Amino acid sequence: MEALVQSTRNEKQRALIGLALVGIAPTVSVVTGFALKAGMIAAVVFVFTKMWMFGLPAYWYTKVEGGERSYSMPEHGGWMVSTLLGIGMAVVIAIAYFILGDLVLRDEDLYEILDPFGLTVPWKLALGILFWIFINSVLEEYVFRWFIT
Repeated sequence: MEALVQSTRNEKQRALIGLALVGIAPTVSVVTGFALKAGMIAAVVFVFTKMWMFGLPAYWYTKVEGGERSYSMPEHGGWMVSTLLGIGMAVVIAIAYFILGDLVLRDEDLYEILDPFGLTVPWKLALGILFWIFINSVLEEYVFRWFIT
């Protein structure tokens, strides 16, 4: 019985370490980019933390937990549901922006936020949008739905 309790305690400690290691990455990225306004350093930190968020769970699962590599496609309408939810959220955001946009965020403030990252150039902003839609959102689902839960 004592061995079972000790095993459970070790698993919980190991899970907490994994959670702390992967959970700190988004915080470091946001603090570096927005609070410290570190410019190019923030961009490097952003890329590093994204790679960390992708690599750590895969490494942890295969090396620390001894899991097998696998690949599984979503089933039971996963792509359709996520696409419809994404379109629905985009509509809500667009409506909110057109109703409240100037009251909540002035053009000058938005420019000040985007300019250090080069996102005031339309093609760079478009690439950023595609990244956040197709890569970052999937990465967050991977980390927060698969690894953390």
